[in-house]
Amino acid sequence: MLVKLTYYGTNKPTLINLKGVTNIYQVFDKINRRFVTKVCFDANNYLNVEESLQTIMKLEQNHLKGEYQDLDFENPQVFDEKIEEDFKKTRRNQFEIYNENQW
Repeated sequence: MLVKLTYYGTNKPTLINLKGVTNIYQVFDKINRRFVTKVCFDANNYLNVEESLQTIMKLEQNHLKGEYQDLDFENPQVFDEKIEEDFKKTRRNQFEIYNENQW
């Protein structure tokens, strides 16, 4: 059973298979001074997400009732802008290095 949650820190959508989850509990982020939910899988794998325990539990209960979650993903524009800025900077640096080597 896949549910869409929000990865803590980046606010990107993350699909989690709740069948592979062993524990879910809240932890306190001392840096940002707020609670986040830690989703633990087998071995030492875990994920911190923005949603609360109650929200995750409600998603699971709704799924068991046949009410499925809306899985529309929004593409963050910030990521696209960062890629383009990085590309332009890299191209500019390559162009400058090329021109320096010509003389």
